[in-house]
Amino acid sequence: MGQEIERKFLLKNGSWREGVTGIHYRQGYLNDDIRAHASKP
Repeated sequence: MGQEIERKFLLKNGSWREGVTGIHYRQGYLNDDIRAHASKP
C-alpha cells in the first residue's frame, strides 16, 4: 500500500494570498480488488 506524506510550512506573512484563486478538486482511492465482467453479444 502507498504511503501518504503531508508537509506543512510556516510562512512569515499572508502576502502570498493576494491575487490567488482557489481550485476545487476531488480525491479518490483505488484498490487492488480487480474484477472483470464479460458478456456475450
